[in-house]
Amino acid sequence: MIPEDEPIVVFDGICNLCCGIVKFLIRIDKKKKLRFVPIQSYNKNSKTVINNPDTIILKYKGEQYQKSDAALKIFYIIGNPWKYFQFAKFVPRIIRDFIYDLIAGNRYKIFGMRDECLIPDEEIKSRFIQ
Repeated sequence: MIPEDEPIVVFDGICNLCCGIVKFLIRIDKKKKLRFVPIQSYNKNSKTVINNPDTIILKYKGEQYQKSDAALKIFYIIGNPWKYFQFAKFVPRIIRDFIYDLIAGNRYKIFGMRDECLIPDEEIKSRFIQ
């Protein structure tokens, strides 16, 4: 079951870029605030289905954040010094999301994709929702 009260990062589990970003977030999230679930597993285990794998999604306290808003909120949740990326909110969302969409739309071409979803090792397995 997908918890509703903790910050859950939903990501494309077969995207090399997305998996790399998740590994980076796990490394910098020293207080282990974030939990992760590939969109492929999320859609099997949740009441709601996410149809757009081209965006990272943060579900937190009844809210759903996407694209650049999700990235900024994730860094805010992680805390210092990462929370200072909030200054990027001064850039209009339409510009932030345009850049996000440009990268997301080409991520398989540039970074490749996996044959199967990211399988967490024992060290980080507790951070993932099965």
